[in-house]
Amino acid sequence: MSELPAGWAMATVEELAAAGGVTDGPFGSNLKTEHYTDAGPRVVRLQNIGDGVFRDERAHISEEHFARLEKHSVLADDVLVASLGEILPRACLAPPALGPAIVKADCIRIRAGDAIDQALLMWALNAPQTRQRVGASIKGVGRPRVNLRDLRSLELPVPPVPEQHRIVAAIEEAFSKLDAGEAALMNVRQLLRRMRDALLAAAVTGGLVPQDPTDTPAAKVLADLGVDAINPGGVPDLPEGWAWAPLGELADVVGGVTKDSKRQDDPSFVERPYLRVANVQRGHLDLDVVTTIRVSPEKAAKLELRPGDVLFNEGGDRDKLGRGWVWEGQIEGCIHQNHVFRARLPAGVEPKLVSIWGNTFGQGWFEGRGKQTTNLASINLATTSPASTRCPSRTSTSFTTPSVSAGTVVAYGAGSIHPDAWTIVVSPTAAAGAASSASSADAACGRTTTGTTRTSIAGHRASRADHASSAAIASRMPSGSTTRVPQRNAGRG
Repeated sequence: MSELPAGWAMATVEELAAAGGVTDGPFGSNLKTEHYTDAGPRVVRLQNIGDGVFRDERAHISEEHFARLEKHSVLADDVLVASLGEILPRACLAPPALGPAIVKADCIRIRAGDAIDQALLMWALNAPQTRQRVGASIKGVGRPRVNLRDLRSLELPVPPVPEQHRIVAAIEEAFSKLDAGEAALMNVRQLLRRMRDALLAAAVTGGLVPQDPTDTPAAKVLADLGVDAINPGGVPDLPEGWAWAPLGELADVVGGVTKDSKRQDDPSFVERPYLRVANVQRGHLDLDVVTTIRVSPEKAAKLELRPGDVLFNEGGDRDKLGRGWVWEGQIEGCIHQNHVFRARLPAGVEPKLVSIWGNTFGQGWFEGRGKQTTNLASINLATTSPASTRCPSRTSTSFTTPSVSAGTVVAYGAGSIHPDAWTIVVSPTAAAGAASSASSADAACGRTTTGTTRTSIAGHRASRADHASSAAIASRMPSGSTTRVPQRNAGRG
């Protein structure tokens, strides 16, 4: 440790607490499941103690049982410490609105004495240097735990009381600015999401790039692919030269592999990486964790993904239906599970805009067509690829297609306006421009097709103690100091 500033001293938690101010919760039969009630005094549990923040998850006991456990009681501004968990110690202050309460087992209450500001005591316990020292002292296996004796003997640096108040005020001012910055970042991310959605909506409705009247009409492009344009009812107007076509006729849509647990040891089977619903996100692929499965060589060859395959999720929560992105050959020999559909488009079809459609307007179509079973939604292959249906506007997935001169076909849909309509868009410049702009929008939102790269502020609040202690406490901790603050008997309320 570095040397202490002038006027600072070292003291244990026991010395800094009021008389009898350090206690943990009742164990064993003193607090059992049957003691909990729907209302009454609160029980502070591990899940209530955040990193500098009290989490208001409620549990209660009766007034009578509270009276029997009053020595474990909690008052407003008591320091609450979690003694079990991956990050130790973890402390927060009891909020004034808590009311009558006790701590549970594995939770420790510290009632500060006159020598320490309770907020500073909390931040000192959360300091990274404190956690490093405590972590080095934890022995054994299983979940890390700090016992009451070790916490009582834990030494902390203590500034003069007036300086303590200035330090706490500086911490709160800095955190107020951090909170404002966090809120601003949240607003910016929401704005980026809306801008991205608007950009993609324009891309798949002909509003992102201008149409060229000299381009070959989409109906001709579709005819060259052996697909008849259709005219479903109840769908939005299309730009000049665009057309509608069924997805099932335009693409080869297949489901994936179902795990055969009984044959996983079959020596004729081969092991292959395969994509699950968790890997197929909306507008990107998360390939951080890709598991493997053993399948027959024939199945592996049939389901092997090729660059340009469009992936759609078949199951999960309703809002996950139809989400997906385009496979770009990131993993050799990769296949897909049965809850992930693969649409293989003919040469000249732009797969990214097919996927963009599915992730925007098409989302409404999938959600409208999905079936709910025991809280899990699914959409079957017949619905996604209705090649045999005679009523495409109602029972098939349809696409609109704009005009094209180079044979590029891209896709979008009007599912949010009419849930039965999928559309495909064709245009040489529109396809390239929209796909490029969409990729730029993905990059602006922190997305990638080879994994997940996102700007996250979720860890900001969890790292507050690091900011506070680094600025005010942690850098002050000395090595070899023997100066002590005498114990005060005067407690708080």
